[in-house]
Amino acid sequence: MRVIERIVRDVEAYGRPVRRAEITAMCHPRTLDRAVARGSLTRLAPGLYASTSTARLPSMRIAAAAAWMPSRAHIAGGAALHLWGIEGHLGETVSIGSAPPDSGPAPRGMRLWRSRALVRTDMVGGIRTASVADAFIQWWCLRARPLTEGPALDILRDGGVNARHAQAALARHPRVPSRALLTRLLHEFADGVHSALEPSGAA
Repeated sequence: MRVIERIVRDVEAYGRPVRRAEITAMCHPRTLDRAVARGSLTRLAPGLYASTSTARLPSMRIAAAAAWMPSRAHIAGGAALHLWGIEGHLGETVSIGSAPPDSGPAPRGMRLWRSRALVRTDMVGGIRTASVADAFIQWWCLRARPLTEGPALDILRDGGVNARHAQAALARHPRVPSRALLTRLLHEFADGVHSALEPSGAA
């Protein structure tokens, strides 16, 4: 019991997902397995663990996805927006953008989103991430249907995404649901028509 509590403290001290080999350097592999069975540690992805108390933190979930994702892939959509400081849009899964032929199932809590879009990427906190404009378009594509203007307007009004940059990113994405709606929203917002743009159904 005390050994497991010590291992959990040591894992938390890393502040990131910890690889199995790093943990088994501190304890017997069976101790790690017992810690997972007890619910003290959580397996985030193959060979990656965190304490159960920190496993659901956005930073931990995104870091696990970044450690697992294919070499050419990038953090996408709401997770990328989070890395750019636009919080509240992560959702239940961390989206990973990838071009074919990357394939295979993603670990639980992650989604491998394959697209031929010419996504621009940057390094954010050491993680390859979609540009903030591309992340906005990806987030729109991956949202639950039916798509409405309200959440997108909130992001644009907060100033985290430049509407003109988002227009350029939209042109790089060949398959976008409700493209006409998003095109109109970005066009009107880029032209400064803010007050007339209200979420559908707003009083």
